Amino acid sequence: MRRCAPSLAIALGVLACSGTARAEDPRPPEVGLALDLAGAVGLDDETFGIGAGQSASLALLVRPHPVISIAGGAHILALYGEQPLAFFGTRLGLRLHWGELFGIDPDAWLEVSHLYGLSGPVVRHGLDFGVGIAFSLFDAVAAGPSIRVQWIDDPDGTDVWILLFGLTIVGWPGRPANAPDAWVSRARPPRHVAATSFAEAHARAPEPPSRPWLLPDVELFGVHGVDDDHRDAIGFGGGATAAVDFPIVSWLGVHAGVTGMVMTAQAANPVAWAGTRLGLRLHWTDAAHIEGDGWLDAHHVYGVSGGVATHGGDVGAGYAFDVTSFLRIGPAVRLTILSDPGAGPAMMLSIGLSASIRPPEAGPGNTDGDTFLDRDDRCHRTEVGVEGDRENPGCPIVDRDADGVPDDRDLCDSEPAGADPDPARRGCPLRDRDGDGAVDVHDFCPDVSAAGDASDPLRDGCPFE
Repeated sequence: MRRCAPSLAIALGVLACSGTARAEDPRPPEVGLALDLAGAVGLDDETFGIGAGQSASLALLVRPHPVISIAGGAHILALYGEQPLAFFGTRLGLRLHWGELFGIDPDAWLEVSHLYGLSGPVVRHGLDFGVGIAFSLFDAVAAGPSIRVQWIDDPDGTDVWILLFGLTIVGWPGRPANAPDAWVSRARPPRHVAATSFAEAHARAPEPPSRPWLLPDVELFGVHGVDDDHRDAIGFGGGATAAVDFPIVSWLGVHAGVTGMVMTAQAANPVAWAGTRLGLRLHWTDAAHIEGDGWLDAHHVYGVSGGVATHGGDVGAGYAFDVTSFLRIGPAVRLTILSDPGAGPAMMLSIGLSASIRPPEAGPGNTDGDTFLDRDDRCHRTEVGVEGDRENPGCPIVDRDADGVPDDRDLCDSEPAGADPDPARRGCPLRDRDGDGAVDVHDFCPDVSAAGDASDPLRDGCPFE
């Protein structure tokens, strides 16, 4: 394998460099989700008055190659100070997973993205430069610190420079997978249980996974003003929320994040609102031992729109169904009330879709932490491994003689195939009737042993005469 130096300036060169490492092992593209939650502060002297605030981004990662991902999604930014700023828009760019070039276990990455969105009624462009590293939490979810620098243009001539520092959470729904040809990282090969028997696998089963200290979630929603004073002024719009649940107990957590909306009552003059939320989320299905994640929450909300700061609160409800071993998706409804300096409080109803990360269930739910819950897992204390047993869900394929051929396809399941497997009998060694180490097909004397120094050097398998 030839060595190459990574370079942001020549991304195609990086691809060509790393591609030679596994050209003989093509993998299908991978799709993931990246959630960024960060604190923000203005950098340059002229715009330092925008103060500090929060930011959130949700991006879809399409990874056609182990080193490169295409990242596209939504971005929310709220800054408070003498010149409050709310930005709600889109982002599109490339993420370089440079850790893959060196076989680093955490996902070390660099990213460059273009930003486009609204701040008040003004359309703005921008650029985002980010760097981070994500460590595995459980199954296919990783999290770690990230730092970003953003530039957002200003039609008045005063550009905005912002520093973001926070947490990036990444999930790859395709991991772990039972199919042997699934895409896997070179740095993190798939887990595999090569047990000689189910009894042995049960005896050395891993401890149930511990509950993680944070659980991220997002909401995508449509919104409409419902009170008489703001029904026409607000009209219809859309928005997104990115938050993190810090569990206090299994059924209750502190819920905090960033939310943003775009109102389009006046098509020629849309308005962006962005802010923060802090409150509690009750997971009533966990308390009632019901499958899925049914939740109720309430928050204090604080944000800005067009340079005006507003306080308020919201209450929400939702129910998320299990989609993968770590992802839940379902409907959500929410009522938000915001103060309005020029009128009475604004009431808004939002309906949308909620997606949340869930940990592997411990105890009676999913003891071994694989992709099968215990109720469907015939080997609930053993990880399913790279290739599962089709006849026994949740079980690895047993290979008692450890020759690489599973028992259900091994004609000699108690005898290793060895260095000279029989091409006519899968999993069997070539026959050696006299046991002298020379297989019958190469043995000139298959019924006479020629072991030791007494073998004839001119006739394999025959004693010296």
